[in-house]
Amino acid sequence: MDMLPPPALFAAFCLASLVLAVTPGPAVFYVVTRALAQGRRAGLASVAGVALGNLGNALGAAVGLAALFAVSSLAFSVVKYAGAAYLVYLGWKALRADAGAPIARFEPAAWRHVFRDGFLVSLLNPKTAIFFAAFLPQFMSTSASAIGQSVTLGATFVLIAAL
Repeated sequence: MDMLPPPALFAAFCLASLVLAVTPGPAVFYVVTRALAQGRRAGLASVAGVALGNLGNALGAAVGLAALFAVSSLAFSVVKYAGAAYLVYLGWKALRADAGAPIARFEPAAWRHVFRDGFLVSLLNPKTAIFFAAFLPQFMSTSASAIGQSVTLGATFVLIAAL
């Protein structure tokens, strides 16, 4: 069972993941704010929490996508194009967003609380779950296992984002 899309598609996925990982969003703002407020240890704990939350969303998307794609190649195409449209919409919103929005202030907290909060910020963000469901199919091939590709791509994204 092949768990990777073709090499050129996987390379494009890695590049897109790198660009998206450094794009500010709630998780990035959370990590940066915690690191600035509490230092390196809190920053690393928040990164670990966010990564675990992202992995949960990626796995959820993988299981759902794999089940859907197993029954319909038309569904694969519909999800792929709907996902592409959603990503364009998110990009448009990001370009129009207020760059001067204030960053929330946090009181110092134990690293395990920082980890937990990072996990929850990521896992409970519905945009993150929708993002994975929209993003992953753009880089999947119908010639390989849908669940294998979804899990591999999701884990790769989480690894790139955590670095």
